[in-house]
Amino acid sequence: MNHIILQYNCVLAFKNQKYEESLKYLDQLITFNENDVIALCNRATCNFKLGLYRQSISDCDRVLELEPFNSIAIMRKLKSIKHLKDYHQDYLELKKSVSDLWGYFNVKLYDNTIMDMSSDSDDEEEDSIKSQYSKSDKKVSISLSNSSSSVPIPLQQSLGQQSQVHQTSENESIMSLKKSSSFDELNQLLEQLSTDSLAIEINKGNMLVNSGNIVEAFGIFSDLIESHPLIPSAYLGRGTCNAFLGNLDDAIQDFNRSIELDNTCADAYKRRGQSKVAKQLEKEALEDFNQAVVFDKSPNKDYDILYQRGLLHFQMHNYERAERDFKRVVEMQPLHKLAWNRIGLCLNAKGRPIDALVAFQRSIDIDPLFEASYTNVGQCWKDIGNYQESLKSFSKAIEIAPGYANALHLRGLLFFNSGKLELAIQDWSKCIEQDQKEGQMKPEVKQLRAIALYTCGKFSKSLKDYQEILEWNSDHYSFYQRELAMFTRYHLDRSIKEFNIDQSVDCYLKTYQCQRFPPSSLMEESGYRVYKDELMDQKIEDIENDVVFNRESDILKVAVEFGSMLQYQCSGFLPNYRQKLQCGLAIIEMAQTLREFWKSGGVMEVDGRSSSGQTTPHQFQWRDLYDIGVKWRQLSEPNDPVWWIDLLSPKQFQEGFGSHTPMITGQCQVVRYYPMFERSFELMKKLIPNTHPSYQDVQKARNCREMHSIMKDFFVVIPCYSMFNSSKVMEGTRLTLQYVQPEGYEFAIRTPGTPQRWEEYSEEMTLIFNQLTQVIQQSDHFNSTNNNKKLDDKSLDRISELILSLTYYWYNFMPLSRGSAAIGLTTMLALFLSVDIRISSPIPKDIQPDWEGILRQTPESFLSVIKPWVFPSRVTYSLDCENLPSISNEFNTIRKIIQILNKVSL
Repeated sequence: MNHIILQYNCVLAFKNQKYEESLKYLDQLITFNENDVIALCNRATCNFKLGLYRQSISDCDRVLELEPFNSIAIMRKLKSIKHLKDYHQDYLELKKSVSDLWGYFNVKLYDNTIMDMSSDSDDEEEDSIKSQYSKSDKKVSISLSNSSSSVPIPLQQSLGQQSQVHQTSENESIMSLKKSSSFDELNQLLEQLSTDSLAIEINKGNMLVNSGNIVEAFGIFSDLIESHPLIPSAYLGRGTCNAFLGNLDDAIQDFNRSIELDNTCADAYKRRGQSKVAKQLEKEALEDFNQAVVFDKSPNKDYDILYQRGLLHFQMHNYERAERDFKRVVEMQPLHKLAWNRIGLCLNAKGRPIDALVAFQRSIDIDPLFEASYTNVGQCWKDIGNYQESLKSFSKAIEIAPGYANALHLRGLLFFNSGKLELAIQDWSKCIEQDQKEGQMKPEVKQLRAIALYTCGKFSKSLKDYQEILEWNSDHYSFYQRELAMFTRYHLDRSIKEFNIDQSVDCYLKTYQCQRFPPSSLMEESGYRVYKDELMDQKIEDIENDVVFNRESDILKVAVEFGSMLQYQCSGFLPNYRQKLQCGLAIIEMAQTLREFWKSGGVMEVDGRSSSGQTTPHQFQWRDLYDIGVKWRQLSEPNDPVWWIDLLSPKQFQEGFGSHTPMITGQCQVVRYYPMFERSFELMKKLIPNTHPSYQDVQKARNCREMHSIMKDFFVVIPCYSMFNSSKVMEGTRLTLQYVQPEGYEFAIRTPGTPQRWEEYSEEMTLIFNQLTQVIQQSDHFNSTNNNKKLDDKSLDRISELILSLTYYWYNFMPLSRGSAAIGLTTMLALFLSVDIRISSPIPKDIQPDWEGILRQTPESFLSVIKPWVFPSRVTYSLDCENLPSISNEFNTIRKIIQILNKVSL
């Protein structure tokens, strides 16, 4: 017979007082599940009704083995014991258990006309209780955490004048509660608990909740509360229904009442915590989960409490605590695939993708079709920088679940970050379609698609996406991208030699974009005027990609080959084919421009229209050279705010806007840059003066926590010594340490772009560039009569050292809001190429040239690390032999630049 039918027949027989018949059904239910607590409680009641007190006690004992604090079993056992003379000692011990269960209350038990305790035992119990608590003024002190959520508001109100709160410290308060002189409410509760048919109704409500019949279950629990207002589990059930129905405030009130009636119910704290999480009351929710863990006394711990708390810790970015909770879950439930998946997410969030892969694999071993873990494996490989493995895992997740939006979203990012824009657009379009089917609007995915569309010149669709996002939220960050897309569209066919992007874009738009301030602040504080709406009404033609350029295949081949030399052989750096192409094209254009400059004798006037520095006619200088690389970087990936810092708002430049790169952020070890932490940390210790009172303690510090406990938030400045004036010391990069919530630290480099720094580094780079020009002229390499004679070793070494020195100061200067590292390396390779030298070997594994410059105080120190790579790999190579067209002439508009970059992106 179906167990539902058995339950129904059991209840029907009990209501008709056919206890023997009810027992038969209960026996069958217990045969199905010998740990069925409700069936055991009900059988104990039937045995009690039939006068079978020993059998009733036996059933109660079984229940109490499973749930030591089961109130119904305790009450029923007490009633049964009272009828057996030889159980007097057990009766007294159980009475004490009841007292412990209900805290400070003086407990009396009634069963209709039979009073369970004589006057003598009343006195005995009163003495027992008083021995546990303070006798003074009949008060008892209960320690509570310093939070309003620890004592629900309804409870505080019901206590009225009986409660007094005394603040004792910053983290603790004491509430003194007078004992109640009336036991009517408790006795009423116990009387209701002894009506065992209520358990059946509560079980029915719970079954309806589990089967998804929330409204019907809500009605059952509400009826129970109306007729029996002191049943904790009824409020617990109705609160659960309210939570499912989205009535979170009502749910919390129900859970509050359940906790008032039974303040040791772990499930009530857990469910109230879940409701508070949904209301974004994170700190209060965390207290509830902590209480739930404390009060979970069942033999088989409720691992879901730990899982829910772990989810909250993860949401609060406390990955250390989240990981610990999830690990406790898998200790109790080794096959909990979600917990294993979460352990992996914690590890990857902490910057440990290799360890995370192990956890995700455990999840996949449990469920080979678990698409979420395959997706997370893909993200790990992406963070490591392994494109093929990442693609394989993302694609597996999508194969399992073709409409899985998260996998489509993240695979799209993999494509985008690898320069494969068309594939990224396809994935994000599918993701958006899937979200629309589910009635969702995810602006972040639509924004990503808009960026990709804008990047490859599909302006009409891009601006449509931006417009939809801004209609949803007019203060969305995509406002800045929309404005830049309009700017790009407006200047699409204007000669790039006639204007400079940095000079043309509003300085406040650039500043607020870098700072990610809401657009409304831009309007209010700067008076910025958006591009006219009539531009949106014009027919916006997308860039066509069927154009063929002069010597196109040769240009692409050589450019990609040169650009590939910028690939770091370090974790976290994906190969990006679009970026390789733009770097290669920039290298060729810079080298061609420099060759023209060298051949002119180092004297070449530029009109200043395309310059970011001097906008009037002037002699070609180092900044004009770097402008070429900046232009290509800006147009290849317009989502990145790559701007000259001195062309941001005057106020921001005066205050020192600068770059910021963390090695540790919060609890995360940044995969790309954490390998620099140990060196940077030791350098920080060395730069603290030995006269500092905590100098000795600082030298013993092994990590951020120990250092911060000594120094608190602080920074040191790495000195940067002038190459031409040994007494001149410039401000290099700052190494900063800050405490960040929750329980983490930020260890980072920060480089402020102040006017004084700008002046000092500009002067240093001008001197080096002029000396480089002089040495090249003296070498006669570009003397027309010598037909580009080969450089002698001495001249080559001196030129090489000057090129590397210029690169060193550029890295320490960090004059761009973003992209300084790549543009510095691009320019270095172009300078070598301009004198017919090609660097043939890739960057050595685990070497990041920009960091080698940043963490060193002199150019000589930088050269000692870079020369072993650069010098042996210098080979003679003439760019003229390639017979390539002039890059600056062939790609002289934004349209043409986007078209050539699209050759590897679509």
